[in-house]
Amino acid sequence: MDRKAKIVEFLQDKNIKFEKDFLISKISYFKIGGTVPFFITPENIEQIVNLVKFLQTIEYPYKVIGNASNCLFKDSGIDKVIVSLKKFQKISTDENNNLVNVEAGVMLPLFVKTLSQKGKQGFEGLIGIPGTIGGAIFMNAGAYGNGICDNLIDISYLDRNGIIKIISKKETKFSFRYSIFQEFKDFIILSARFRLLNGNQKDIDEKIRLCQRDRNIYQETKYPNLGSLFKTRDIYEDIACQHKMYAYLLWFLRKTSKFYGRKNNRVINYFTIKYFNMNYGHEKPFSDKTLNCLVNRGNLTFKKAMVFIDMMKKILKNSVELEIEIVE
Repeated sequence: MDRKAKIVEFLQDKNIKFEKDFLISKISYFKIGGTVPFFITPENIEQIVNLVKFLQTIEYPYKVIGNASNCLFKDSGIDKVIVSLKKFQKISTDENNNLVNVEAGVMLPLFVKTLSQKGKQGFEGLIGIPGTIGGAIFMNAGAYGNGICDNLIDISYLDRNGIIKIISKKETKFSFRYSIFQEFKDFIILSARFRLLNGNQKDIDEKIRLCQRDRNIYQETKYPNLGSLFKTRDIYEDIACQHKMYAYLLWFLRKTSKFYGRKNNRVINYFTIKYFNMNYGHEKPFSDKTLNCLVNRGNLTFKKAMVFIDMMKKILKNSVELEIEIVE
């Protein structure tokens, strides 16, 4: 019996839901991705533990994802089992002790709304991030003054030996867009506990409204995208740090843009592309709002996306790490 047949037999025996020969573009935020041999959606901890141990036993490569909101999938096919934790959806609040336990597959917007409606503050800025709790912890996501680690207590995860462990916030070594899980990518975040802080409902609702407004203004909402491409607060300043003459150009462009009240980087993008003579083909692969966001206007391929990423890496002189995950 070959390995794929063994996988089918195992999944059916353990009653774990899956799809065979699954077109990953169907769940990709970027609408790109080829066929994977299995797309598996375990529903509880017992299933994920058994699954991981089994895949390791037969030595079949696998990739664990949340909702794939920052994954760029190769479109020529991927010989990996894709395991999605999207069914890990429990949010358990303990009002007496002001604690909440949330599973890794819960989407951040749902998490924020659930807590904000109970008058809990400190999560509002995360409202527009289209990722899961697990992905947010992995990347140490944050926006508009709130970070996923701000009120975090500890994290439950599955190690490479299939053992469930708990790590404290301090041990996770959070820094800008970094957690220790990036060093141990075969560890699987299962759930996390947060401390809850009471707040004024009117103030909470107003901050959420302002965050949603600003996200629509300054971040890409029109085309399929993966959010930030690189781990940076300002991609243009990072480029300027590597190119002295461009720094003068950027200063002038930003002064001009501010004078004319422009709310996106369309003009800065145009002159940056011209300055570095970036040839990306007929379809523009980046957002008008920022070069730090890949977008798919309908005909982008994995290869074309990688051409643009490699151009940006070269201009940045590899000084900034990617924030998206490339799955090949």
